Amino acid sequence: MTSQADATPLLKGQNNDAGQPSPAAPRWLADRAVTANVVAFALNFAVVGASNFGLWGKTNKDVSDSIPTLTTPAAYAFSIWGLIFTSETALVVWQALPRNAGNLAVKQGLGPWFAAACVLQAVWSIAFAQEALTLSAVILVGIAVCLGKASANLAGFRARGAAWFDHLILHAPIGLHAGWTCAAALVNINLAAAQTSGVAAQVTAAIVTVFAAAAAAAVYGVVLLDPAFLAAVVWALAAIVANDGGYRDALLGKEVARGLTGAITVIWVGLLALQVVAVAARRLRK
Repeated sequence: MTSQADATPLLKGQNNDAGQPSPAAPRWLADRAVTANVVAFALNFAVVGASNFGLWGKTNKDVSDSIPTLTTPAAYAFSIWGLIFTSETALVVWQALPRNAGNLAVKQGLGPWFAAACVLQAVWSIAFAQEALTLSAVILVGIAVCLGKASANLAGFRARGAAWFDHLILHAPIGLHAGWTCAAALVNINLAAAQTSGVAAQVTAAIVTVFAAAAAAAVYGVVLLDPAFLAAVVWALAAIVANDGGYRDALLGKEVARGLTGAITVIWVGLLALQVVAVAARRLRK
């Protein structure tokens, strides 16, 4: 097992193994996991930012608007990316600070999963801009799995009573990103279905993906103590209900469309209520 001393870079004036003085090194360069997080996040930030200007092809909005689906959320839903990138910028800076050397929540919680998710998201941006929707859906599921794994790893720290600041700087950004990519995978899969399949396949994709996202949100929010994950999925489902572009009515007819919209409403309201009850129950047990 690596000790604290092993994980900390040599200070200026200390001797290395060859007996020669070693210059001080920033922790984020000396710690491979921290370095991977910094570099991968910077790559993701740059590539995703460039996609907003159409550098890789169509913008995300252009692609989404060109292919209506049964689960396309209202435009406001995507504003969550501002919160995700802002909070993760703070996380990446925080985990690179010298005082966090050897932080087990960073090493065992984030592991390689956060860096892998950032790299995959950069690749996804290019694939999505090129309208390779089936490929981008597969990549997005991979992103959700990586971030979901990071959140699951952090669940043990939450169960032992992580400090409020740790929740704010570490757990919430990862949970929010994980939950949103879970919901975004839902949307991407439905985009791929709308691009290549008929009505039956689109309806099946909508039902399966909505229930899968809701099930994941329930598990993470209640069992793995990650309310940020559940909140992101609820945000997405509520935005799907709010999108009254008319595609559901045109494809399914008003009565069936109303039934689908009602079912999604019941699901997101039920998830929210479940989270409130779960939080209240944990507080009563303390």
